[in-house]
Amino acid sequence: MQNRKYISRFIIFLFLSLLLLFLWSFPLTGIYFDCLDSTVYYFLNGTLKSGENWQLFWAITNIRIFDLTGGLLVFVILLFHMYSGKNSGNNATPYEKFIAFIVFTALTLFLNKVIFSGVLDFLDYHRQSPSLILDGGVRLSEIITSFEFKDTSKDCFPGDHAAVLICSTVYFFIYGNKKLGVISCFVLLPLILPRLVVGAHWFTDCLVGSIFILINSFNIWINIPAIKTKLCKKNLKNP
Repeated sequence: MQNRKYISRFIIFLFLSLLLLFLWSFPLTGIYFDCLDSTVYYFLNGTLKSGENWQLFWAITNIRIFDLTGGLLVFVILLFHMYSGKNSGNNATPYEKFIAFIVFTALTLFLNKVIFSGVLDFLDYHRQSPSLILDGGVRLSEIITSFEFKDTSKDCFPGDHAAVLICSTVYFFIYGNKKLGVISCFVLLPLILPRLVVGAHWFTDCLVGSIFILINSFNIWINIPAIKTKLCKKNLKNP
């Protein structure tokens, strides 16, 4: 009976994630996602006309090494999660909380880099960033040439950086306390903006791609008990 519950729930979540991809890619519904993408791009990218200091700020936030800031902040929030006294799940030691988060993050990266990206490569699907497709935007790399930063991509779907940040935030919301979840929202999610402002990613790279990975990460995490090792078992609520 319990196994049937897991299987049914796994199929439902898988269906929902595939339905999301279908709605995004099907021409009749995909046009609305395209409209959303172009609207967000022109709105955010248009702010780059505000002045040199504003342009310099967004150029710096798109340096590759700046991505490490996101990883560092995730680690800091993880430390608070490890040593916080109250969790929404069962009691667990800091070591168990650390292992649980690492296992979940590894699962997220595996789904993103190996499974999802692998399927897209097999289908020979490569989505170029809005900075390479849409006219009338600000190509920041043509203005600031004193250092290199990312404002274009020939293969921008899904948003790797955004997927990790969004999945981490949701994880802290579920398995940490509510305050930690709110802090994660205000600290981690704004780190998605730099790629969107300069046009290195479409909004749906982060929205659709990340939600697809998020649904399936938690789908496997919750509905396949075999991956819940002894080290992280105490940290999880019994679904």
